[in-house]
Amino acid sequence: MRDNLSILVPVFNAFPEACRCLDSVAQHTPSATRIIIIDDGSSDGDFKNYYLSRSNFQSNFEFHRNSNNLGFVQTCNFGMLNLADKDDVILLNSDTLVTRNWTQKLKRAAYSKAKIGTVTPLTNNGEICSTPKVMSDQVAPPGFSLDRFASLVEKVGEGDYPVLPTCVGFCVYLRRELLDAVGGFDSKSFPKGYGEENDLSLRGQAAGFIDILDDCTYIYHKGAASFCTEREKLVAQARAVISERHPEYFDRVEAFVRENRLHDVQARIWNALILKRSANSFCNVLHILHNGPVTPRNHTIGGSELHVQDLIEHVPSVCHWSLTPTCDRYFLSAHLGRDFNRDWELDRSNTPLDAIIQPRFFDIVHVHHTIGFDRDELSSALLSHGKYVISVHDHFLACPRIYLTKPNFEVCNGFECTTACGYSQEFIDSFRLLSGNLFKHARSTVFFSKFSNNIIEETVPNEGKKILIAHGSKCSSRKGKRIAKVQPISEGQALKVAFIGEIPLHKGAAKISELTKYGSLNSGRPIEWHLFGRLHSECSGRLIDHGPYSQHEIVEKLKSTGVHLVVFPNIAPETYSYTVDEAWAAEIPVIVGLKGAACERVQRSEAGWVLQDESATGIISLLNEIASDWSSYLRVKKAVSRIRLVPVFREGRIYQNLYRSLVPRFPVDAIDIINYFQPGSTRCTKRSRKSWIAKMIFLWHRLRAKFFFYSSTD
Repeated sequence: MRDNLSILVPVFNAFPEACRCLDSVAQHTPSATRIIIIDDGSSDGDFKNYYLSRSNFQSNFEFHRNSNNLGFVQTCNFGMLNLADKDDVILLNSDTLVTRNWTQKLKRAAYSKAKIGTVTPLTNNGEICSTPKVMSDQVAPPGFSLDRFASLVEKVGEGDYPVLPTCVGFCVYLRRELLDAVGGFDSKSFPKGYGEENDLSLRGQAAGFIDILDDCTYIYHKGAASFCTEREKLVAQARAVISERHPEYFDRVEAFVRENRLHDVQARIWNALILKRSANSFCNVLHILHNGPVTPRNHTIGGSELHVQDLIEHVPSVCHWSLTPTCDRYFLSAHLGRDFNRDWELDRSNTPLDAIIQPRFFDIVHVHHTIGFDRDELSSALLSHGKYVISVHDHFLACPRIYLTKPNFEVCNGFECTTACGYSQEFIDSFRLLSGNLFKHARSTVFFSKFSNNIIEETVPNEGKKILIAHGSKCSSRKGKRIAKVQPISEGQALKVAFIGEIPLHKGAAKISELTKYGSLNSGRPIEWHLFGRLHSECSGRLIDHGPYSQHEIVEKLKSTGVHLVVFPNIAPETYSYTVDEAWAAEIPVIVGLKGAACERVQRSEAGWVLQDESATGIISLLNEIASDWSSYLRVKKAVSRIRLVPVFREGRIYQNLYRSLVPRFPVDAIDIINYFQPGSTRCTKRSRKSWIAKMIFLWHRLRAKFFFYSSTD
């Protein structure tokens, strides 16, 4: 028996996506539901043969092909107003994947109230209907298949069916009463799509219908598969038409987004994801840092934030959280993957740190940076918690100026705070005493270089366990490759010298401006200066600027440019230097200064040169020496080939073992964190009997994760 519902799937090219869509429809749609496929004159793939060849396409499927390309909107109208008879219609884009019980749930929503005109499900990529992350092209959150995530959405959905300002056309249920009242799409104003569904919704609203969201159904949407090159033009034309016809529309959508009217729907999904992740993790770790780690809060992302991103990605057996400050608030974030983050914004004025950094919320606290926090308040909260580790990414725990530099950008020896920087001795003593107390009570302090460890030992009174862990590298490995013989530079060929990374003043930005005024060496050989990254000052010399880069592309960029040397004109000594890793991954020798981890690493590996004179003239002098004795360059190049950078996944294993050594016998429950920080929460710890049962189930999963290495992608 038919169920008075027709599914309409218009297809035009994008053959692989459309075939996957039709297979998902066949898998998840009842045989009583009519499925109408209309090929609008595609040249990409043979949809008819595909349709005829599929044994899983039942008798409820029917195929139609337009002899000429009518355009998306006319094709939809033909299907809705002619082929579908008097049925309700689900209009489904061919770049979607549907999920279990999708038609039944959409129909239930459509008839939950009178005068419902359209129903739109949740999706990954559907403007105002996107969840859990807006406008993502991922099928589902990390650790979930599409079907398992759709099942989670169904379980937490409460059938609220919030009213929307418009339907969203990737998948929309249209009741026949609406189509009878206002007709189909306006094919003259919106011939190829984009905006036609908004116009239909607004005409329906004028006739007394409403548009709702089905908060129990999730459909994957790839987006822009058929009209990629035309999209911007089509969207602009549609906006102009809608603005003229419905001048209030965009203000209403803006208000809907600004007021976050789907907050409760999205919060339920996020909370379920966090609880699932936490239950399948052996502990909850809170990362304390000054920025990011994924979304920039105070400035561009730097090395500390990249390190935390690596931990989030490569220690998946842990449920990662972060806490970062701004001038008036804290951002508490749950990280389900590198790009899946749930944020809570907490008012600093009424949220003390000891209310956040609690053992009942987080098993371990990992301190990466304390700048931006009240040091006394943070120290008190950490000592009260008791289980924290510190990573020394720079020298802020020893130097109030962070970088061990004086106001004139000369290097400080760590004991010139009163004479060169103007601090009182009382302030410095208090500053370092607090730092020393943090080191003393930390379960472990992680250093990335011996140099950094030595600086802390010399300047800060401290005790406690110290460990040395090299950063992991995401750069391509050269292991097993033979290095081609390096030929002398031909006469007249330029020596190509690069600077890489974010380069502020303390990393030598002013020195680069001075260096790039040199156009040639003493021999007359040209120097070609290249920048990969960003210079934080004006450069008056000649510099080829390649712009910012990602860690995944820098190796290829350096190699394809033919760079011979990478110079690091830093004033401030580094604690590690990711950028040295990037140069070595590209098989390029480096030139570094006399102090810091980079110097330590070059001296140990012989994969570069250490400047004895760090001025611009000193660097030019060394470049003259290297260019005139290419055999020395060859020896250093071979030393570079022998370096084996630590893979980032191996670094992840080290931190996983560190966290395991600190995890308590009974790990904490993420339910408490979510309840405590929900907006409007009374911060009350009363729990119902049902909640305690949930906690027992949660603890069972956590204990299995800890003792039996149980994991699940569910």
